[in-house]
Amino acid sequence: MSAQEDVKMHPSPNEETTMAVAENSLQSPVATKKTSKRSSSSRKKKSVSKYEPDDHRPVQTFGASFKTGVDTTSSGSVLETATIHPDDCPANDASTSPKAKPRRTMIEMILEAIRSLKDRKGSSQIAIQKFILGNWQNIQDNNTFRSRLLKALKQGVKAGQLQKIKASYKVSAEFKKKEKARKSKENAKKQAERKKKNAEGLVKRKEANEKKRKQELEDRKKSLSKEELAALAKKEEERLAKQKLKEENERKAKERAERLRKRRFPMEDTKLHNEDKELGVTAPKEVKRRPQLPYFFQLADSSKAASASKCDSLDYDNRGIVSDLLQIYHFFHGDVGFVDILAEQSNQKVIADFGLSHLMYAVDEILNGNCKKSKLVPPLITHLFVACLQILTAPTLENDGLSNDLQSLGKALTPASWSEVCSMYMECMERYYSTSASLGGNVLEPGYTDLEYLFRMSDTVNDQYVENNGSGYFGIHALNSVLGRAYDKLSKQDPWTLSAEELLVLLRALTDDVLATRPDISLHISEREDELAGLLREKRQADSNYRKMKLAFEGPPPKKEVKKAKKTDEKEKEKEENDDCGDKNKSTEEPKAEKEWKPTISRRQFEQAKKDQQRANDAYERGLMRLVTRTEEVGFDRHFNKHYSFARDPEAIFVEISRSTTGLASDLPPEVHLNRTSWYVINKTSVLDNFAASLDVRGTRERALRDVLMGTEETHGLRRFLLDDVKEAEDEEKAKNRLEELQERLEEAKMDVLREEEGAVRRSGRFESDAQAQVSIIMADIDKLEKELAKNEDSIITPNFVELTGIDTLKRFESQRKRTRRQLKKLSSDIDVQRSMPCTNLIPSGDMDGSGLVGMVVDDMLEVELLCQDLVPRMGNEEKIRTTWVSGLECAIASWNEACPTFIGPEVCNRRHSLETVSEEGTKRRKLDIGSPMSMASNASQASLNQILAALKQPLLNLEERIYEVSGLQMAHSDQNIADDNMSAADEEELEEIAEREQRMKLLAWKKRVHSLRSIPTRRPTHIRETVVQAIAAARKAHLGPIVAKLRSALLLYRADAAGECKRAALCVLEENGDYEFDDEDTDEEDEEDGKETSSEEDKPQDQSNLCFEAVAMLGSLGDDGNATRNDWIEAVKKCKTISRFAALSAAFLAKATERLKKLLSEREALEKAVNKWQKDAERQKRNKKQGRKSPIEHPTEMWADVDYTDDFCMVYIEGHPWWPAKRCVPKDAELEKYLIQFDRSLVALVGEHGELRCVKSQAIKDFTGNVLEEDVEAFSKKDLSELEDSVAIARRIIRGNKEKDNFIEEKKTEA
Repeated sequence: MSAQEDVKMHPSPNEETTMAVAENSLQSPVATKKTSKRSSSSRKKKSVSKYEPDDHRPVQTFGASFKTGVDTTSSGSVLETATIHPDDCPANDASTSPKAKPRRTMIEMILEAIRSLKDRKGSSQIAIQKFILGNWQNIQDNNTFRSRLLKALKQGVKAGQLQKIKASYKVSAEFKKKEKARKSKENAKKQAERKKKNAEGLVKRKEANEKKRKQELEDRKKSLSKEELAALAKKEEERLAKQKLKEENERKAKERAERLRKRRFPMEDTKLHNEDKELGVTAPKEVKRRPQLPYFFQLADSSKAASASKCDSLDYDNRGIVSDLLQIYHFFHGDVGFVDILAEQSNQKVIADFGLSHLMYAVDEILNGNCKKSKLVPPLITHLFVACLQILTAPTLENDGLSNDLQSLGKALTPASWSEVCSMYMECMERYYSTSASLGGNVLEPGYTDLEYLFRMSDTVNDQYVENNGSGYFGIHALNSVLGRAYDKLSKQDPWTLSAEELLVLLRALTDDVLATRPDISLHISEREDELAGLLREKRQADSNYRKMKLAFEGPPPKKEVKKAKKTDEKEKEKEENDDCGDKNKSTEEPKAEKEWKPTISRRQFEQAKKDQQRANDAYERGLMRLVTRTEEVGFDRHFNKHYSFARDPEAIFVEISRSTTGLASDLPPEVHLNRTSWYVINKTSVLDNFAASLDVRGTRERALRDVLMGTEETHGLRRFLLDDVKEAEDEEKAKNRLEELQERLEEAKMDVLREEEGAVRRSGRFESDAQAQVSIIMADIDKLEKELAKNEDSIITPNFVELTGIDTLKRFESQRKRTRRQLKKLSSDIDVQRSMPCTNLIPSGDMDGSGLVGMVVDDMLEVELLCQDLVPRMGNEEKIRTTWVSGLECAIASWNEACPTFIGPEVCNRRHSLETVSEEGTKRRKLDIGSPMSMASNASQASLNQILAALKQPLLNLEERIYEVSGLQMAHSDQNIADDNMSAADEEELEEIAEREQRMKLLAWKKRVHSLRSIPTRRPTHIRETVVQAIAAARKAHLGPIVAKLRSALLLYRADAAGECKRAALCVLEENGDYEFDDEDTDEEDEEDGKETSSEEDKPQDQSNLCFEAVAMLGSLGDDGNATRNDWIEAVKKCKTISRFAALSAAFLAKATERLKKLLSEREALEKAVNKWQKDAERQKRNKKQGRKSPIEHPTEMWADVDYTDDFCMVYIEGHPWWPAKRCVPKDAELEKYLIQFDRSLVALVGEHGELRCVKSQAIKDFTGNVLEEDVEAFSKKDLSELEDSVAIARRIIRGNKEKDNFIEEKKTEA
């Protein structure tokens, strides 16, 4: 270094003061003391006064210039620093040096040098040295300076202020943060002090101004008049009011700002929107307006489906069509899954696998009025009604009165008569549960009960008890309810006249009844819940195992860097720029090297865990589809409206919106307001996207609902199940754009072809035909796109309503069920196969194939008539009568098909008389001749329903009369009537004697019971109580009121641990009334037998029928029912006014007639087989006589043949029975009569067995004497002997009546 440069490095005396470290707050106290000592020693040596600094800056002398000190940063780090002594600087004046800098510590100069150089790779020691020497001219470049610089760099790196990168230095990131925090803290403190001073100054100025104003006002008042003072006071009041209002507004604004600042999201939705309304906050821009969702039945593409008033529900008694529809669906295929339960139990499907859309479209047909025009309930809904009634009226193990009544109704059930059977079933259940018939023996009548306390719904007993006065099971007689109105209409009209709401409420009532009567359903549901819980546990275990394996294979996830909020203050941005070393240095900071993770498991183990997790999740998803037992709502919106998604039908999301009614109801008190509930549906992604955009995610409910609908990063939303119409629209738009592009390319290609033809463009070789080929390719692509677009349009325009309403589904189900029944019958004839009831046949096809409502009824009548024809063929004139009878039924079918066209779908203008049906192989179809002379429907007008009904009544009555005659029932009932008409005085005395004996037995029955207490020990209290109760029942039957009262008083003394008092009291009552005396007829054996019979029959309350008169009359055909006569059934047929009622009467009769005719056919086959056997036995008997063997013993069997009944009575012996009175019969078939004579056998009809025939040998027949034969009478029961006596009495009366008739005829002849 030259001498000149060395001189420049020494500062002047004035510049010495500028190098003092005035703000060196980083030095420690120890370093300060050492520095001060050295400074004083330096001043003693030099003693130059001009080197002393000003009053406002401390001075450090040359001796302490490079003394080591301590720099304490804001974070507590310690750093040794060095200062420059003025003796080492040239004597230059600070005022004349433009580059002069204030005195700094070495580390401060280093930091400023690095920040100013802005080198992204860092600044080297040489660059820092040059910067310091260039900016501080009073510093010399010597060894001392360089050593102090190096030492300061090392100390800066050690203290964390600097970061060394190879041979360069950068400001460390930690030091930047500390400096920034320190500066922001200082700035905040200064700003707070400034605000405080400003506020204090403002208050002082306001007080001064107020004081000055008051003084001026006082001065003015002295020179003003009263009017001016009043005006001034008024003005002052206005000013104070404005000031108060302003202060109030400012206070409210501050409170509003403070409340807005403290709000945290998400928060409860109701609270959120109330606060928004209160604070005047509008929803965020991204929250759109709530769209209008499609109404539930708008999915059916129907023109009348928007009539929401018919489908909405009110809180009072009306659940609504949609609610009932969803409950019915979930009973069969949804949460309850009754169809699956029946399939598992019976191994065969009883109900079709329909979907929610099928049921919805079927209900929509009712809403549109198509069913009323077609006079037809949708086949799917009819199928569900029939299935429920089949289950409810099926035979059960319980043999009580209600079960017998329901089985009787089940015989009349068909797809045509279900409405009448449903009405009678509900009436029967109403009678059963509204009277004491539903109570067991010795059970008290229902009284006043607090039901809420009884079922633990309340912890305290309510003083206002609920009266259970037998209001009934269904409540069907309450006409103010929907169910009451539906039942009333169903019992008087045909089912197609009912509304959709009424039909669904009836079907819902039946499903509820099935749930109540089938305990296996609850068991099955609990098993499904357990299975689903097991799948959930496996899923959670698989997820946990996968997370552990992933952590062991991939290691812990990297920590997420917290993003800092951007500052908007420009001054703070400038300070950040000054603090940092530049944008380049920021981007080049090297991250800390992370250690490479070493997996502790193999990749194979990790992949296996991943597969197990996927398998468990898939199993759980499948389990949700079939095992869910109760569909809960997936979420709520801000108004607590429920949103549902059904696991079995996830293609739509259902929204239940409840709102208060408007109009007159809005003026009522809030406690009596009725809410209207409407159902809407989301079935497309476009609708869901609009709906999700209207959800305010600031609320907890709507945020959770949005997450469920749209999904999150971790879960899938319900959106994936919906129809993606957005993608379809995009694809269609792309196809149209592609079509336009191809058309433009086609035009260009055609122009190229024209230019080639004109010679404007020359092509050679393989390029000559490229233009024409390009045209062909483009035209082919255009045709393909146009076909795709046309196909999409056609699929939207023409929906298949036969498939949508479930008709095709029912056809497939019924055909499959027919095949199953056929296979089961082939396996075994003993298998009980449920009757097939094809509901799709209700739709008329126009052929004589049993389709249509009337066609199904007529088809059943023809089947029974064929059985009767096979049993007793008609010949001659009778065959013509049969042909006329069949033609009349065919004309009735034709008239019905003409009067009831079928409508399906919204376009009711397309009238169709039949649907296209595929007939089974082998079935014969005969086309009806509607224009025949016998047709009631002329070309001019159609036949009315009354005319069709009248045309059906007489053929049914004729068929019943013929079967009544063929089956022998007519003869049996005629004999009974003759016997009743010819009852003599002796018979009357006999009957009176029997009645008197029975009355005496009733009077003594209670005594017999009480007398038996003497043989019962006191240690058997239960037996004693039962005996007293039986005695009370016997006394009640004998109408002995005082005895009943005394015995009840004795029963009150009963105690389980002391029954002796009760026993003694009952015996005292017996002694007071003459005690009990044995009769000669009462033997020990009879006592035991009577005891058994009395306990099982007499004491048991008789099960009375709960059927209404219409139901009883319906079962009275063929005179076979004890509660109704044949005349009742005939009158019911003549008076019926609905097709459904006629179908029920016909079905009940045909079921009974079919059973009777099949039995007769089997008996006729038995007779034919017996004749063949007799022939073989006769040949075998001849051989046995020659060989000396005995012939096998033969027992008589039940057989049938077409016979003529004679008036010749006899007594017949049948094995297992006593000698019984019978009537001899003569077969109409001469060949059969010859065989019977040949084999010494006779056909007889037993008296009292409804005309049933027996075939017996001549040796088992004796003459009728009018009395019971006394052979082995004691071997039979009392019941058999009683029936025998009645039969003998009937035979005697018939013989007496016949004699009187013959005598009367002879007298007439003699008189003539």
